Amino acid sequence: EAFCPHARRCLKCERHSCDRCGLRCGDAEDVVALVEEISADAVFLDFDRTICATKRGASPLPSFALELPLDSDRLAEAASRRAADAELLGLLTSHPNAYVVTRNSHVKEIELYLRLHGVGTPKVRHVAKGESKSSVIAQTPFTRAVFADDDARELLKSDARAIPGLRLVLFKRG
Repeated sequence: EAFCPHARRCLKCERHSCDRCGLRCGDAEDVVALVEEISADAVFLDFDRTICATKRGASPLPSFALELPLDSDRLAEAASRRAADAELLGLLTSHPNAYVVTRNSHVKEIELYLRLHGVGTPKVRHVAKGESKSSVIAQTPFTRAVFADDDARELLKSDARAIPGLRLVLFKRG
């Protein structure tokens, strides 16, 4: 799925980037650098295993979290249980058009989790089962954008690669 036919290397395992494939491999620092390099006017980030250490659509917060006040110590402690990528959170905070694009159905919990980590007004876009993340991305107007996801299949789909101005990053923790 993540094999580069040009260099005959695995994009994911070998952290290989290929301009001809249209895919870079990198960590949060690489994503931030690319956003700055191309002066991206939009940023799209996956949630599970990219921004947060959740897997397979798990909630980043326990079930009781939505019932607690925002200033609750219990809520802050619950939010700290799941590791978050500080650089990507910084990008969500500082970039005016940064979006979370996720299949994770716990949208309210994700928004709360992001607010607890300093993201003022999180822009979370839920992608329905069977729908492509790139179809959601294509609904946002931009000239230059970055889309980072830990799933090579999502990034190598033809509809993602066909969006003009969209740079793709296969996210892998440093």
